[in-house]
Amino acid sequence: MTTVDVATNNRLVSVKGNDVFTNSLIIAEGTGNKHKNVKELIYKYENDMKDLGTLSVLNGESKGGRPEQYYILNEEQALFAITLLRNSKMVVAFKKELSRWLARFAYISPPP
Repeated sequence: MTTVDVATNNRLVSVKGNDVFTNSLIIAEGTGNKHKNVKELIYKYENDMKDLGTLSVLNGESKGGRPEQYYILNEEQALFAITLLRNSKMVVAFKKELSRWLARFAYISPPP
């Protein structure tokens, strides 16, 4: 399966086959939240996330210590996750931008 990064310089989403993904690192960075806090939020609502699809955890590159784990989120999981974040100017701007990118590729994966 080929991964195609579709965002220009910010790499908000990736396409794998017919599915669009983002990850917890991108959400944390884009919203100005600590990655730890975003991961805790996803973990808190883990069952709800799993209702929306497979919840994958991957290891990032190690920076001298243990590799950092991050969540891969499909379109529905990503939209659900960002609705759980408190709104600030930065969070609202990120929600809008991520929604735009996800909508651009909605035609790839028709609803079930």
